[in-house]
Amino acid sequence: MTDAEQSAQVRRSVAAIADRVAERAAKKAVHDTLLALGIDVEDPIEAQKQFAMLRRLADPRTMKNLDWLESLHTASERVADTSWKTIIRLLIGAGFGLVALVTREYWFNHIWK
Repeated sequence: MTDAEQSAQVRRSVAAIADRVAERAAKKAVHDTLLALGIDVEDPIEAQKQFAMLRRLADPRTMKNLDWLESLHTASERVADTSWKTIIRLLIGAGFGLVALVTREYWFNHIWK
């Protein structure tokens, strides 16, 4: 075997090893991604059922319902946020009122004579 043939064989061997490693890495990445999405690929029939459910979720009516729920959620968050701001403003106003009530005698005796 000549040096050229031997280096060509080494290149083919390295390429074959790299292809196997890349294939294993890709399979593992896809498997882990599907598991992260909640699809168990160990049972192909169950995985097909889960994919069918995902396709049903892509239905325009389902998307409209999800948009409506999102707008409802956003509105409820806005109401809660506004409620807290109102409560804080009332407490601050009550605090100023309490300070004015406690220092009423001072104001009447020193400011408004």
